[in-house]
Order: sequence, then C-alpha cells, then structure tokens
Amino acid sequence: MSPRSGSSPPAHLDFSLSPCYTFSTTMAASPPQSLDFTEELITGILPRDEVSILAGASGAGKTTLIMQILRSLTRNEPVFGRPTLRDIRLGYIAADRTWRSYQKTAAHVGLDLSSIGVRALVDDPAIDLKLFEASPIEELERLIGLLLPCDLIVVDPLVVFLGVDTNKYHLNAARLIRLNKLCRTNHVTLLGTHHATKARSDYSFKRAQDRISGTSALLGFTSTQLFLAAPEETEREDGCAEWHIISHHAAPTTILLNRGEGGTFEWAGEESLNQALSLEDRLLGFMRRHAPDPVTTGDLLNHLSSFASPRSIERTLADLRASSMIHSPSKGQYLVDLVGGATH
Repeated sequence: MSPRSGSSPPAHLDFSLSPCYTFSTTMAASPPQSLDFTEELITGILPRDEVSILAGASGAGKTTLIMQILRSLTRNEPVFGRPTLRDIRLGYIAADRTWRSYQKTAAHVGLDLSSIGVRALVDDPAIDLKLFEASPIEELERLIGLLLPCDLIVVDPLVVFLGVDTNKYHLNAARLIRLNKLCRTNHVTLLGTHHATKARSDYSFKRAQDRISGTSALLGFTSTQLFLAAPEETEREDGCAEWHIISHHAAPTTILLNRGEGGTFEWAGEESLNQALSLEDRLLGFMRRHAPDPVTTGDLLNHLSSFASPRSIERTLADLRASSMIHSPSKGQYLVDLVGGATH
C-alpha cells in the first residue's frame, strides 16, 4: 500500500542518516572511573546517568516546560536560575504525537531543534512497529542506540515503552532497573514524561508525587520526580504554577513559575517543601536505585552523612529489617524487598 501524500517526515528530519550506536546493557563489575555520581546536568534538578520523570496532568504545560529546558541547555544558560553543564548533547524520542506539533511548541519558546537528535514514532518510517508491539522496551533501547552518544534524551511519554501494566509494582521496577543500568553504562540521562491525575476538590493528596499515575515503583526506581502543577490546580493567591522537585539526592523544593499569556513559563521564586523526605524514604530510595545489587552500611553512611548521624541510620536500618521492608543477605549488606515494597 502506497503512503498517503504528506505522510513523509519533514524535509530536515532525515531519519535514514543516523547510524545505530553500539551500546552495552550489561553493567561492568565496577562503574567507570570517570563517572562522577555527584555531577548533575541541572543543579538540584536533574542528576546524570539515571532515569527521572516529569509528570503533570494533561494541559499542565509539560511539553512547553521541556522545550524551555532544552532551549536553556542548547544556549548553555541556567534553567530557572539553576546552573547547568555546558555543551550537553540532546536527543528526543516522541511517541504520542507528530513531530510537527513539537516543532510548533519549540518555535513558540524560541528553541532551535537543529542540534537535537530526534526519533518520532509517528513520522519515522524506520520505526519497527512489530517490535514495538511485541517488546516496547527493546524498541526504546534501539531508539536510544540511534541517538547515542548523547547526554540527555527526553522520552515522551515513557510509560508506553515500559510495556507492562502501570499498576504492577515489580514489573515496572524491573523495567526501570533495566533502563537505569543502560543509563549508567552508556553515560546517558533519560527524562521521561508521565501523566498524573488532576487535582480534585473532594480529595487532598498528601504529596504532589502521589498524583503520579500508576505504581509507586515509578517513584522508587526513578532518580528525581519533577511534578508540574498548573495554576488552576495549586489555588495559590499569586496564581503561580508549582514545579515540585522530589529527589533521592536532596531535600524537596518547589520552583514557582508564572505562565504568561503566550503559555511560556517564567521563574518566580522557590519554596522549601513543608514535608521533606524522611530518613526511611532516603534509605529505601538509595537501595531501590541499586537493586538488585546489595548496598553496604558504608555506602549508606557516606550517602547520608550530611542528613543523619550514623546512629540514626543504623537504627532506621534495624527498624526496616524488623518490618521486613529490607533484608540483609550478609553482614553489613542490605537489599530492599521489591515484593514487599509493592504494598508500601
């Protein structure tokens, strides 16, 4: 069957010219010596070589926000006041709309897309739809390979590539562990978009991230959750949107954003979240990111030395073991209980 007129990709998107980058999906015995786990692409917002998600309800402005972030990165400018690494190589995997709609948003915010590698499921004739139907995670890995080497790849949306019921904890955890391993071995950061439920007047969510659709594995096995709440959802007197930064590496914060008549966001300040992550949350989050490998007491003490005393960390570890949320395969080593974690 011949393609319909106008079904070919835009002229400047020649999908046939990008060779597939050979990458590894197997973790080395130890991380590369050049890898600095403290380095961030965007300070306090986006850590390197891990999977993070940007969530928000439909119409909140996720695509506009992403395009503004990419514009700042291509210009080596701060992102809403936060410093960034310079000369970041960028990629974009678009799954749910034609690339033309993304181009319109990019043009609106002043983003030059010519320096960004693109793979669009709707427009790209090389997309293997049979593989996508049979094993979307493998097709995602293939598309990532086509964009590497790259520092940051946006996957919009991420959930369609996980290929499992979003309410199944262990299945989503396994997919995210697989992607985190890919990130670490190939020095690439994935930022996946994800949907969230709209705020309701008859129900109060305790935390912004609790509105993220699906299993809590999407919280436990991603590095940072960036949650965008539109002005009509926040009910703030100042009319600001709230961009919640929930990280396993630092205390949560909220970046306040004004949205102009054209729909673009402008920085309006920051607030500390009233409810910071507990020591228990931080311990579990650290272990989940390293699962299925155990972590040592020394790893945990080093990671949380600025947040809690060694005695508090050891006492909390004992409490987590007593509640069967973690177990110790050998002295001084700890593993999170992935099956038990599904109930928490």
